[in-house]
Amino acid sequence: MAAAVPLQPQVIRSSENTQLTLSRWQTIGAVAVVVLIAIGAFSMATYGYVAARDWGCKTGTFQSGCPAPPPRSPVRTDIPA
Repeated sequence: MAAAVPLQPQVIRSSENTQLTLSRWQTIGAVAVVVLIAIGAFSMATYGYVAARDWGCKTGTFQSGCPAPPPRSPVRTDIPA
């Protein structure tokens, strides 16, 4: 029987730097994707902030910056309940 030889994992070592070259349209597309992702992230953060402020005003967690409560309609004594 042959002796079992432990297998060494293959590791590729290279000192060369790999550069990525994009065409003009690929560069424009990559920049557009990055800008649109940034706009989406900013929009979601804004939506979250507005939703948190609205919830905070409704629950009484926040007092500053909340709109005044709507005026209550006056109770009319001449109309029977």
